[in-house]
Amino acid sequence: MLKDRIDEKHLCQVMALHCISFLIEDSPSLLCHKKWVTSQFENNLSKHRMREGRKTTIHPLATSDINEATIGGNKDVIDNILLKQLSLSEEDIKKVLIIIGGDQSTIEKMRTLKSYLADCPHGYPTYDWVIPLIQLWHMHTNTRETSTYSGVNNLLRRGVKNITRPDFYPAQRLVFETLKEEVLDCWRIIAHADDLDLHFETHNIEDIYAVAQSLVDQYMTRASVDRACRGGRFWTTARGEPWGMNSHAYDTEEDDIEMDTDMIAGDQDDNQSESSNSSEALMGDIVLANSITRMRDAMLHYEFTHAIASGDIGRALEVMNVWLFTFTGCGVAKYSNELLELACNFEFEYHEELKTAIKNNWLMNLTGHPGTWFPMDLGQEHNIKQLKTMVDRHNKSFDDPFFANIVSTAIVAFIVTKRLVPETVGLSKRSETHGTHQSGGISRALCRMMAQVEPHIFHEGCCKQESPKRLCHSPRLLNQGRKERATESIRRLRSD
Repeated sequence: MLKDRIDEKHLCQVMALHCISFLIEDSPSLLCHKKWVTSQFENNLSKHRMREGRKTTIHPLATSDINEATIGGNKDVIDNILLKQLSLSEEDIKKVLIIIGGDQSTIEKMRTLKSYLADCPHGYPTYDWVIPLIQLWHMHTNTRETSTYSGVNNLLRRGVKNITRPDFYPAQRLVFETLKEEVLDCWRIIAHADDLDLHFETHNIEDIYAVAQSLVDQYMTRASVDRACRGGRFWTTARGEPWGMNSHAYDTEEDDIEMDTDMIAGDQDDNQSESSNSSEALMGDIVLANSITRMRDAMLHYEFTHAIASGDIGRALEVMNVWLFTFTGCGVAKYSNELLELACNFEFEYHEELKTAIKNNWLMNLTGHPGTWFPMDLGQEHNIKQLKTMVDRHNKSFDDPFFANIVSTAIVAFIVTKRLVPETVGLSKRSETHGTHQSGGISRALCRMMAQVEPHIFHEGCCKQESPKRLCHSPRLLNQGRKERATESIRRLRSD
């Protein structure tokens, strides 16, 4: 049931469009096709887009010193907001459903609170009118594990710290820039051309889209991972010399790129056999399979980010259907359980009106301009950051009457003023980005590495025992997560 929620056809179509977008960015002669790509995202492949021109209205409330780290504290916060600040009555509240969003810790406490009070005979105190809803930005930041990018991180001298839990935005930039160059390398292989701009200059967009679909089928599907592992007759294109006849090791100026090419056993598609025989295993290219897996995972992250910015929450939900399993596979149990709860609620519990209300209120847009949507909890984090800065600067507490009732309720205006005043008096704009890098140098470095390493060319027999430092290990977390979910379901049925 859960795996049937994954729309592989739709995901492959949007991946093909993203591949075309990367090609257009690299090929000036194809800029005329940019509107066609945008139209496809907004029309044919749209799932649930926000209304055009919609502008989010925010009503900040007063702060408090209530401890939200406890279940009782979360209960007090809800009571403070609804009963005290909004002056609603318990009788009115129990007649409606109220969506309360937060990170995983907050949502978990809300569910526990409802469980504790489920036997209460009264309406309001049961809190069954509360709908805990996991928010998107906090969930997305839990996908930032970048250990498979250690080689690229060293090559580009990015210095992304703590590779297992790095800073989100530097890690995301590293992943997306690497993805774009990997996709362009695949374009060159598919098109048999070094100069993509010259090669596709005379092609119409329909032909380019057909090639992009072939690229996705070859390099971004679960089936292509299986074909790379099996080799032989299963992989018939983009073949290089058998492994061992050529050296593909690549060194940086300082050290070798730290890479690992271990294969995760049993990561075959469900429709394929669990393992190949020994002769088939020796004919495969495990490094290529790892490269395909990593590129597919990175493209899903890119699609999620693109869908959020475009205001298409339906496309973001399609990615979340996959993350339900990949979170399980990589051991992010808490967010995996939240996504499982969300999937079951959408599948069995929520009626259509409630589903629509949730989708329409997951994102926010302060300008009404297209492409400026972002998750609700990210906007709240910006407000909290400014509030904490002002509290620390003036040595106040969140319970201070002036701060709580005046400053907190006008925090959005403070943030806007902070941005507009320098512009009004003619001061130069201070950069608030996370640093920039010369894209040309990045592209040349990655292209040089890929030309020597050939991560997207099939080399028969390239496996754990014989492959030097060719590409980072990238476990097939989707299939691993699906198996763990299935095992957990069987265990629960037996215990019942």
